[in-house]
Amino acid sequence: MPSIIIKETQLVKLVETAMDLDIYVQPINPMIPGQNDDFQDALEDVKNKIEELLSSAQVGKKIDLEQKREIFRLVDLFNKIYEKIKYVDKSDIVPMI
Repeated sequence: MPSIIIKETQLVKLVETAMDLDIYVQPINPMIPGQNDDFQDALEDVKNKIEELLSSAQVGKKIDLEQKREIFRLVDLFNKIYEKIKYVDKSDIVPMI
């Protein structure tokens, strides 16, 4: 297999162009006002509780080992969901003709 040698600046430009193209082939889903209100409220509630737990941990509050394990499980689950939302499944994209 032949090798292709490019400069780092060319690689950066190539990646930027690919990212720009990816934006243009994404399906257009018009945002409906209020569509994500409940979702945003839920995330805000989780954020507030995380900030409170973080504050408790920073001042040295004792946290049970089983509670820590549960938090770690939730973090793993959250990371999986986050990646599914952030990185849209490319099989859902309709090709442009």
